Amino acid sequence: MSEITGFVTGIYPKSEELRRAIGRWQRGSSGTEELSTIIGNETVNFENLAENSIIHTDPLFNWFDIFRPLMTVISGFSIGPLTRFEETNTFYREPIIEKAPVLDTGKLNGTEAEESLPLPLYRSGSSSAGILPGPSTFFSFSKNSGNVGKEKFSESLLDAYAELLKASGRKDAVIMERVAPEKHALELMLKKLSGFRIFLYTTGSIRKESFDGLQGKFHSILVNPEYADIAIKHSELPGFNLLDAHNTRLEKADQIISQFRKLHGGKGIVAPNDYLDFLPFRIANRKIELLKEVSA
Repeated sequence: MSEITGFVTGIYPKSEELRRAIGRWQRGSSGTEELSTIIGNETVNFENLAENSIIHTDPLFNWFDIFRPLMTVISGFSIGPLTRFEETNTFYREPIIEKAPVLDTGKLNGTEAEESLPLPLYRSGSSSAGILPGPSTFFSFSKNSGNVGKEKFSESLLDAYAELLKASGRKDAVIMERVAPEKHALELMLKKLSGFRIFLYTTGSIRKESFDGLQGKFHSILVNPEYADIAIKHSELPGFNLLDAHNTRLEKADQIISQFRKLHGGKGIVAPNDYLDFLPFRIANRKIELLKEVSA
C-alpha cells in the first residue's frame, strides 16, 4: 500500500448510454434483462477505471438514491414521497419507518423491485466494499411513523447490515453518515460490524465528544479537514475529504498531496467530500484518474 490511497464511494454518475437504457426501461420499451446487462457492463467499466489503485465501493448504478434499494431488501419500511436531498437539486423517496428493520434474505437475489431499478443490490465483485447509509443518517432522513426508538432502530439496522454484508461476501463496510453520528450509534457500529473493516465516511459535521471513550478504533474515519484530529485519533487509517464533489474544477495532484501532508504525516486516505453523482460523468472519471495519481 502506498502512503496515500484514493477512495471513492456512493452513487456514481451514469453514462449517456445507461441513462438512455434506463429511460427505455421506464417507458416499458425494453425489458429488465437488457437494462441489467447494461448496468453490469457499466460496473465492469468502472472497476477497470478504478483498477486496484483506489479503495472503492460498488458504483450503485441501479440506485436512484441511497435509501430506496435498501427498503426493498430490508423490511420495516414503506416508501414515502419524493423529498429534496439536503440542499442539492436531487431528490430521494423518504423512508417511512413502521417497525424495527429486518433483512429479508429472500429478496437479496431477486431481479425485480418495486420503486427501484433492477436488483441485485451490489453488482461489483466482493473485493469492493459495501456502501450503506449510517443509522444516524437513515433515521434522520426518515419519517418515524412507527415510533421506533433511535437506539432500537440503529441496533436492528446494523444487524441487518451485518447479515447483508456477509451474504454478499464483503469484508469491508463503508458506513456513510451525512449527519453527526451519536455515540451510541458509533458504539453499535464497532460492536455489530466487528467482523468487517469499517470505513466511517462522514460528509458533514461530527462531534469530538461522540468519539471519546469508544472501545476500539475504526479501520478508517474519513472526514472534512477541520475534523482531522478525530480521524487520526480514532482510526487506524485516517482519511481526509480533499476533492470537491460539487465542483467541476479539477484539483492538482501535488496540491492534494501537500494538503494531506499538512494534516497527517503517516499513511492515510484521500477522498472526495461527497459521492460523485453530482458531477458530469466525464468529470467524475477525471477525478478518479486524479485519485489514482495521488495514490501512485
